[in-house]
Amino acid sequence: MRELYITKKESSVSKQNLDEKECSLLRQIEELVELFDDFDLDEVLFLEGAKQVACKLQLTELQAILLSHCINKYDDYRISAYEIAQSVKCSRVRILQYADDFDELLKRKLIRHRLSSDKTVSYSVPVEVINSLKYNKEYVPVNYKNISIDQFFDILENLFEQRNNDELSYSSLLNELDTLMNENEQLEFVKKIKDYHLGSVEKVLLFFFCHSLVNEEDDEMRFGDFDDLYDSKSTFRHIKNLLKDREGELMGKGLLENTNSNGFGDREQFKLSDKAKNELLSELNLNEKQSENKKNLLLSASLPVKKLFYNEQESAQVQQLTSLLRVDNFKTVQARLKDNGMRTGFACRFSGNRKDGNRVSIGT
Repeated sequence: MRELYITKKESSVSKQNLDEKECSLLRQIEELVELFDDFDLDEVLFLEGAKQVACKLQLTELQAILLSHCINKYDDYRISAYEIAQSVKCSRVRILQYADDFDELLKRKLIRHRLSSDKTVSYSVPVEVINSLKYNKEYVPVNYKNISIDQFFDILENLFEQRNNDELSYSSLLNELDTLMNENEQLEFVKKIKDYHLGSVEKVLLFFFCHSLVNEEDDEMRFGDFDDLYDSKSTFRHIKNLLKDREGELMGKGLLENTNSNGFGDREQFKLSDKAKNELLSELNLNEKQSENKKNLLLSASLPVKKLFYNEQESAQVQQLTSLLRVDNFKTVQARLKDNGMRTGFACRFSGNRKDGNRVSIGT
């Protein structure tokens, strides 16, 4: 009797449907959602509407149902599992059993997930998926293979933006970066990254520094700029301690360095070294782009030479300092400083008449 009842109700719904060949994918998704006005999840799984959508999107019937209900709320960027459970008429406990199906939708990039501060998971449908469905097309993710270096960094920007918005998990970010590299081994950038043989924790940070410099023209990073990059506080503390103690592969290979603050290295702020820029970013012609951005600035070489005159006492001090800074003498000074547990660099300050502006600080 139950089977007959379902068949009867399904046939009444089917009469209202367009011919399958003429019915758009969005229309089929709409009708699949509407089936839940009369049926529960166990019943809809065996109806033709679920099979049609599943076939077109190459999904299982259950995955097609879950996706359809997310698409029905496409303008909501925080669709909770509870809302989906209500829509498909099942318990919240049961919806947890479909974690693998949600993972498959995530893998196919048909949905995105967001992890809130209280570890609650919510979902959303990317605009690209909706746009494909509008034109009655199955969504096909962007092909990463054999792209240019500029396209590579465009994708990097998108990935880190998704990570910043909690739309991409840390593990998914690592997978995306690995895929991006494996499909673009023709790029010098990728070759160099692979040659460094970095662990995942430091590799993702190097990607982040490169992305920040290229896409955001931000060359200096403090710990607060990437504290949300990792999936746990312990991982962030680990990389933080490595950088502060100048340990780890990034510092050891000379890829990251401290920024300069009043002649001394700032232990809380870091940037890509010149070595890293030369080895990793040579394909991007950053020097040309940066010179265009700085075309209104004066170059030091263009400034006229001003010969300085000192009295006898000042002249002796300048000569003494000049002697100390000569390569051989300075190495001796550094060795003595190091033996006494002191920094091997120091700041020099030259002061003159305040109103003449004769005040210069030099870091050594």
